[in-house]
Amino acid sequence: MAGADTSTFSTILKEDYKDPIVDVLNSKTLLLSRIQRNTEDVVGKRAYLPFNISRNEGVGARAEGGTLPTAGQQGYNDATFNMTYHYGRIKVTGPVIAAAASDTGAFTRAVESETKGMVRDLLKDQNRQLFQDGTGFLAARASGGAAAQATIVVDSIQHLRVGMVLDLMEATGSATVPTALTNNTGKTIASIARSTKTITFSQNIGTATTSSTRLVRQGSISKEMYGLDAIFKQTSGLLNVNITNGVPNFGAIDHTDAANEWYLANGLFHTTPGTNRPFSFDLIDEAKDVVDIEGDGEISIWLTNHAIYRRAAKQLLPDRRYATQDGKVGKLDGGYDALDYNGVPLCRDRDCQDNRIYGLDEETIMLFEMTDWDWMDKDGDVLSRVDGEDAYEATMFKYQQLGCSDKKNNICIFDVAHT
Repeated sequence: MAGADTSTFSTILKEDYKDPIVDVLNSKTLLLSRIQRNTEDVVGKRAYLPFNISRNEGVGARAEGGTLPTAGQQGYNDATFNMTYHYGRIKVTGPVIAAAASDTGAFTRAVESETKGMVRDLLKDQNRQLFQDGTGFLAARASGGAAAQATIVVDSIQHLRVGMVLDLMEATGSATVPTALTNNTGKTIASIARSTKTITFSQNIGTATTSSTRLVRQGSISKEMYGLDAIFKQTSGLLNVNITNGVPNFGAIDHTDAANEWYLANGLFHTTPGTNRPFSFDLIDEAKDVVDIEGDGEISIWLTNHAIYRRAAKQLLPDRRYATQDGKVGKLDGGYDALDYNGVPLCRDRDCQDNRIYGLDEETIMLFEMTDWDWMDKDGDVLSRVDGEDAYEATMFKYQQLGCSDKKNNICIFDVAHT
């Protein structure tokens, strides 16, 4: 590779790495791999979905010679989904590029290591977003977090890792978008004590945290794409649409307006919301009945976390020697395990929230794509020099948003115990 320069390496990144990366990013994580792609309804920076929201009521029975029903018509509305912008970056040093002149594999080895790591981290982050609501909240402060200290106890460490760089945001009800606490941006996680859910940062906390404090990936507050949690936000109880904390109305439709009841997903709660009840397949059957009554589609997959999946497996497979069709462990495309219950797969996803089971009509859920994953190279080069460093970087990007064409065809079972 004598005489090679950054344009040579840019060509390698584009020709040897782009397609495999795109394939992995679109197929190797369960929820992400199952969602259909939609580019046809994307216009400019938005996607539009038209809806038939009411029926023609100009029908009815009359006496002979009676006045005919007043003519009616179908009612229509549409949802608007703004694109969100997603990025992954890699960096290689000048010495690595220089070494490639005498060692043809040096650049390839360095780039392979970086791209594999980037793809792994992008996959995790994209799939995590698809379960959440677009705010970017990774965890909430439970206790601690005093000024001039480096530790904080959170409610969940599911989406936190050592090395993550976070902003501590104040999500009070009066804030249109959560605001950053003074001197609490760009805090790096140095360690995590899993048993106590205690996070230690590499820098001290500035302004003391409160019960309204949320942890967010640096710079991502209210910039992430919608996920299932946004679909199931409604007008009351645990499904309340939190307009003030940076979650816009899903599809730009005001869910607090009773006239928009047609665009509310179904939620199945314990009689005392927030109190968990044991898992049973009666819950699955009841949820299916709700969708049959309220919606016009069919649930095609049940999604939950690992703990509830284990409870389901134990109930379906008390004696594997006599397993019937219901209860057999099968495989979905991509090799994911799935329990069969009445012909519908029940699957586990590591990013699914605790105490929930999602019943999805996958025909109604789509990922609007303004672009697919690609290298940022509008200036002609994939690799760009890093200012002030002997290094070069490359950036992948994708513009996308999650949408749903018929929320009533979907349901979330809340308040499900893990044991």
